[in-house]
Amino acid sequence: MQFFPKMAAFDIAWHEKPKKIIRSFIPGGPRLLTKPGMANFAETNQASYREMLAEIG
Repeated sequence: MQFFPKMAAFDIAWHEKPKKIIRSFIPGGPRLLTKPGMANFAETNQASYREMLAEIG
C-alpha cells in the first residue's frame, strides 16, 4: 500500500506473497509507515490518516 499527497490518493496492490509494507510519498512525513517487525505493525493507523486528511483539508 502506498499513499500520495494529491487528493489523499493511495494505491493498493495484490500479490500471492505480499511484502506487507506501507509507504508514504507525502512530503515532510515518514517514508516507511510500517512493516513486519516495527512496533506499530499490529496497530491501526486510522487516527494518523484522519489527522493528515484534516490538515490537507
